[in-house]
Amino acid sequence: MEHALVLDTDEAWEALADQYSVEWEDCNIELIRKVLARGIELSREAVDFDDMLYMPVVAGVEFDKWDVVFVDEAQDLSGIQIEMVSRMVKGG
Repeated sequence: MEHALVLDTDEAWEALADQYSVEWEDCNIELIRKVLARGIELSREAVDFDDMLYMPVVAGVEFDKWDVVFVDEAQDLSGIQIEMVSRMVKGG
């Protein structure tokens, strides 16, 4: 993926599996990659809330830039939301 947040490596997938307590040996990484790619294709037709956050980053959409960005409850932001905010900050 051209605009992915992390590199598509086995190590990155294994770290994600560890983060969510998924047994790496039980993962079919090639199937996971295909499902992700298909989900991105289908997002052109219909999107859910998670897609609304993820797809602008994957598609490389330009965000308006601001000198200051205020975030309420910043401790509750997901990784994708942090990426979006960082892309809104001038010089970020």
